[in-house]
Amino acid sequence: MTTSQERLDTHTRDRLRALVPTRLKPFLRRFKKRARILRYRDWRVRFVDPERNPEAIRRRLLRLSGAAENGIGWALRELQRDSITAAEDLLSACYKGPWALALAGRVIEARSLLEKITSNMAPDGSLPAMPVNPRHYIYRESFIAIGAQAAGERDLFDALSGFVAAAQDPRTGGFWTQPPGSSERWMDSASTAIGGLVQLRRGDRESAAHAAEALAKILHSQPTPDEVFFTTMRADGDLIADPSLPMHRAIHVALPDRPWFFLSLASLFLIELYKQSGAKEHLELAIAHIEYLRSRKPKDRFFVDDAGKTATATAELYRLTRNKSYAHISLSTSAFIAGRQFPNGRWSYTPQGYHGNLVTDTDLTFEYALWLTWVTRSFGMGDEHHVGS
Repeated sequence: MTTSQERLDTHTRDRLRALVPTRLKPFLRRFKKRARILRYRDWRVRFVDPERNPEAIRRRLLRLSGAAENGIGWALRELQRDSITAAEDLLSACYKGPWALALAGRVIEARSLLEKITSNMAPDGSLPAMPVNPRHYIYRESFIAIGAQAAGERDLFDALSGFVAAAQDPRTGGFWTQPPGSSERWMDSASTAIGGLVQLRRGDRESAAHAAEALAKILHSQPTPDEVFFTTMRADGDLIADPSLPMHRAIHVALPDRPWFFLSLASLFLIELYKQSGAKEHLELAIAHIEYLRSRKPKDRFFVDDAGKTATATAELYRLTRNKSYAHISLSTSAFIAGRQFPNGRWSYTPQGYHGNLVTDTDLTFEYALWLTWVTRSFGMGDEHHVGS
């Protein structure tokens, strides 16, 4: 039965339609259709063909590049003010910074930051335990190692990358998520992907290909892929398929706000491996990770806090395959990231931004600057600074 409110709404809508001139109705229909396309703040997220409209793409890339530069500027100003004083906080906030700075051509700043955050590095290349996120114990060393190589700090890279390489399991090819002696140990997709990138930087393509085998086993062993993506496996290579595990180990794919970077970072590593190996299986596996992500139902699967890795992986896939759908995903996701930036250049996990946690916001700002810079390079803006190049 139609309620009185529904009848009133229908009557009002009919009257408004009658007031619209016939010649404007096609325009309004197009506007209504366009309004349904995702927007984030002032960023229109709609498809632009990179081959047919290069000028529109260039304008987008300029905005993305500007956002990355603004983010780097904010982070460097905070570091100059010594806003973060505790050594462990500085490490947690800035471990992605050297790579982001070097990729953006700020090599002097990258070297200065490397000196600060590695002052407590152990002889084996390890860094103090990360209190915020202890489970990825090679994660920070991997990012800093790649930043050190990009900044030309070879000795530092050798020390850090040696520590990361030692975490690779020789049987499965996966990278351990906890240090030796832990009560429980497993290997996961994210640690294996970032560890594989470091092996590529070391020039050890064989070990990198072994890491790809581990990622393939994780992806293809999923017992219920339409429900849960399990990210970890044991020393015997068996997937740990327990739906009650924490979110970073059991990603319930029908729910929003999932850690999708376990898939997109794996794809990015596999793309870089393909560039060096030329093996079609590596490219196909990279595509399979992104296609799995794309087939999931949550509307936010491309628009979460770790979206930068997805933007970068799909930008590289477009560059390699010329599949325009990857360009659309990359530019849309990048627009979402840039649209989250505050006027002073800061990215924040909190809606207030200016009153967020300085440590986590600095980490997020360096991360977004890194991936946005890479995206613009992938689309041909500026010099080539790709991992593995």
